Amino acid sequence: MLNQNEIESIRSLRSERRRKNVKNSSNKFSMDDFYEGDDIPQQLLSDNEQMLDVCDDKTDHKAAMSILDFYDDARELLNYRNTLISMEDYKSLQYSGLLTNGVIDFYLQYVYHELLSEEMQAKIHICSVDFYSSYAIDPNFSGWKSDGSKAVDKRYNFVKDIPSNQFLNFFEKDFIVFPCNVREHWLLAIVCYPKLNGVLRIEDGVRVSLEEAKRNIKDPSAGKPVKQSCILIFDSVKKSARSTVVIQHLRNFFVSEYKAKYGRLFEFSAVNLFGASLKVPYQDNATDCGLFLLEFFEHFFIKSPIEDYRLPLQLDNWFDSDIILDKREQIATVIKSLMVTLHPGQDILSELPPLKFHADTMDIETINLEEDKNLVSNNNEETFNNNNDFNVIDKHKSEESDTLLTVEDANAQE
Repeated sequence: MLNQNEIESIRSLRSERRRKNVKNSSNKFSMDDFYEGDDIPQQLLSDNEQMLDVCDDKTDHKAAMSILDFYDDARELLNYRNTLISMEDYKSLQYSGLLTNGVIDFYLQYVYHELLSEEMQAKIHICSVDFYSSYAIDPNFSGWKSDGSKAVDKRYNFVKDIPSNQFLNFFEKDFIVFPCNVREHWLLAIVCYPKLNGVLRIEDGVRVSLEEAKRNIKDPSAGKPVKQSCILIFDSVKKSARSTVVIQHLRNFFVSEYKAKYGRLFEFSAVNLFGASLKVPYQDNATDCGLFLLEFFEHFFIKSPIEDYRLPLQLDNWFDSDIILDKREQIATVIKSLMVTLHPGQDILSELPPLKFHADTMDIETINLEEDKNLVSNNNEETFNNNNDFNVIDKHKSEESDTLLTVEDANAQE
């Protein structure tokens, strides 16, 4: 039997699709009414199985089972710090399933609150999955081509009032985390030190030349660690064009955010907020991108933090891709543990379906990257380096910029 919370969840998740009517008599309900009416049929609310009893033939029975599955998927299993996990989210942990928004948001919040120190938490802000999805949509709903100033302003209006960001100054954080879903593919973007002016040597905080921000590829250990403003893209698919789009969207967002917070225009570009799509461990199938996103996050902040931001960064041996094999089961275990903790004395886990977390035999799927080409504008817009902006910086950033206005500079002028 469904409780009131489940009913409200179902109403909020009701599909916009129409279904053909089941016979509409005194003891049957219309599926059109179910999907579009103000109320959910009382037969179903009183007893799920009763709907099956009123079905006369196999067709009706199949349709009814489909509706029951929809209801079951909408059920709320866990509310962790206002991040909800539904049955559908839990089922996405099945082997070869694509992780849902709910799982991504939940696990990022879990790691943040349970595994990071308070000191580290104060330096980080995690945007929800909806943030990038809302910002990246074309204001004219005509693709990815529109990127003029009006389009940028419209995009900013889509996200400026998101509750978790509404009273936040992004420039007061050292790291802003953006989980991004770009055409059914997950990648992680982390904006590092957005308020820095130039390059700082980590050991003493002394400002150094831009030459010291470059890593000696032949001798990576040479030189001293630095930190600098950058957008780091962690994408588990090789040679993906997605990163160039994400980098430009995030730069545009920070232009709008700076203007909103400090009342003046400042252009963020490859010179003062460069982007780098890093060499990282790659997936060997078409479904594990969400798992890699979560592992990238854990490695960056907990397991193997980056201590030197000289580029290029070589993280292809950051971790063994085999650890991803157990990631689904690991997340499911966390969810079940929290369910038991939040509902003591209840046999709540018996409601969960058995999930298969591993393949019986590992079948390596070929990932089709043709769709990536559609992400890059075809109207002669600026073309970005597919690996990172570091090559662009090498050509155009020979001297330290004296135009970068930092948060500290802005406050001093006010």
